[in-house]
This record gives sequence, C-alpha cells and structure tokens, in this order.
Amino acid sequence: MARDITAALLRSCVGVLLLSPDFLASDFIHSEELPPLLEGAEDGSIILLVIPISASNYEMSPLAKYRFAHSPDRPLDRMRKAQRNAALVEITKKIVASAGHRRSRLAWCSTSISPTGTTRADSPLEGSGF
Repeated sequence: MARDITAALLRSCVGVLLLSPDFLASDFIHSEELPPLLEGAEDGSIILLVIPISASNYEMSPLAKYRFAHSPDRPLDRMRKAQRNAALVEITKKIVASAGHRRSRLAWCSTSISPTGTTRADSPLEGSGF
C-alpha cells in the first residue's frame, strides 16, 4: 500500500494537506507521504496547499513556509458552521485555481483526486512552480 501511495504522490501536481496535531505526529505521513510532496514543492513540480483543520505547532514543521489555503490562525474546527462552510468554499476555489494553473502550465497534469487527497498526473514530474 505504501508503494501505491508513493506512486500516486509522485504523479501529483497539487498536494492538499489537512493539518492537525495528528497529521504532524504521524510517522507514516512523515516517512512516506510528506517527503515526495515536499521534494516536489521544492523543485516546483507540486503546489502544496495546507488547510489548518485544528490548531497545531506547524511553525516547527517544514510546512510553515508553504501556502496555507486558509489562515492557520483560524483553524476550521474553531469556526461556527456557517463560517466554516464559507471558508470551505474559499478553500475549494483556491484548490481548483491551483490545479487549473498547474494544468495550464503542464499538459500532463490532470485534476482527478487520488485517495491521499492530492491531484494526480498522468506522467512523471516536470515543470516550474506556482
């Protein structure tokens, strides 16, 4: 299963990370999922969007320097339902815009969603950043 996830991550063009203390504490995420996403973000082949679900110590993680799709000062679980729904609409717009931007720059990048929450591409990584 880890190989399937890694293969999907290597074909990703947009990574959506649902940030919480559990996410940051996960050995599997840190050893299997995060490395290819961070590498892709560093070389410009993946756009990372971080969504703060719960308050966390993200400042101490490598994610602090990436684009947040929503303010980390207002995690989604601290919001009332109506505010959270409005925030989710805005987050979705940012994800779609990022995928569209990436797809327009890289012909191989599709926008189908993989089980890990990243968009999947049809060929090896290449291209420049967002």
